[in-house]
Amino acid sequence: MKVIPPNNPNAYLILQSGVFMPVVILKMKRGWSKDQKRRIVKEFTDTLVSTLGVDPEIVTILIDEHDLENIGKAGKLRCDM
Repeated sequence: MKVIPPNNPNAYLILQSGVFMPVVILKMKRGWSKDQKRRIVKEFTDTLVSTLGVDPEIVTILIDEHDLENIGKAGKLRCDM
């Protein structure tokens, strides 16, 4: 793993596997439109670029969607709430 110092404007990690950081994993319920997902990806990327000073080309956003029957909260399935 190669670490570029955080004071470098292009600070990020390069793992031996070739994966670039930062990576955002967003877990959410299934059902959002493709346009909504495009906006989420754009806004998360823009925020990381402006906050961390990284190149947008190295930002990865993973959207992990779940049906409400596969999400539990407060001891109940979300589909039952």
